[in-house]
Amino acid sequence: MRLKPIRCRGRLAPLGPRRWQDSGTSKLAAALVCATNMPTPDWIAVLVAGLAMFLLGGLWYSPLLFARAWMPLAHPGKTEDDLRKQGAGAASYVFAFVAGLVAIATVAYFAEAMGGGLWDGVRAGLYCAVGIVATTFGTTYLFGGKPMRLYLIDAGYQMVGLVLGGLIYGAWPW
Repeated sequence: MRLKPIRCRGRLAPLGPRRWQDSGTSKLAAALVCATNMPTPDWIAVLVAGLAMFLLGGLWYSPLLFARAWMPLAHPGKTEDDLRKQGAGAASYVFAFVAGLVAIATVAYFAEAMGGGLWDGVRAGLYCAVGIVATTFGTTYLFGGKPMRLYLIDAGYQMVGLVLGGLIYGAWPW
């Protein structure tokens, strides 16, 4: 029986006992080996890209970009003073940062599965943006009766953030 290495997306599968296949190994079994042996992302790049997404959120929802359009749509009947008194609190910002890290880590795993280069990061970010964010936000906002402008602002931030994060991840290290 002759063993040959399993190739995952053009590269050899990661080292391990299941890296080799014989002529009787199915393509499905080889694909499962590839899927369960995904390369580990560069966590420093994930942290930097997650920080960039968080900072983009600060800019996106600031008066420089979309705050004036977003506030009356997201919080109808409330003034800016009402929102300032209510305050977001530190927990909201910590949650937003951690959620962005999780989102970018997901993009990083997809980028690594595609090859790990610059365009793989951009494509992974774009696929997550369109395939997950645009569709799930769209459904939620449509059934929630929320305005299209609010959807464009909120989903737009997430989509641009994921593509930006994928770009940074794919370009890492500079």
